[in-house]
Amino acid sequence: MPRLSNGEAGELKIAGESASGIISELNEMRGKNPRANIMNLHALAYTPAEIGLIADYISRQGR
Repeated sequence: MPRLSNGEAGELKIAGESASGIISELNEMRGKNPRANIMNLHALAYTPAEIGLIADYISRQGR
């Protein structure tokens, strides 16, 4: 299983992406079937305010 570290997990690298882009991606995941992908389920667990905080943090991490 990939280890998440500062916005990186295996080939997924979102560290340094714009906060607005990360928010858009997470909101898109929230609208999908939570059983189709584990990230869709995770995205549903956060409030919009929490998603904003997460996106802000990840966007500030270096690549």
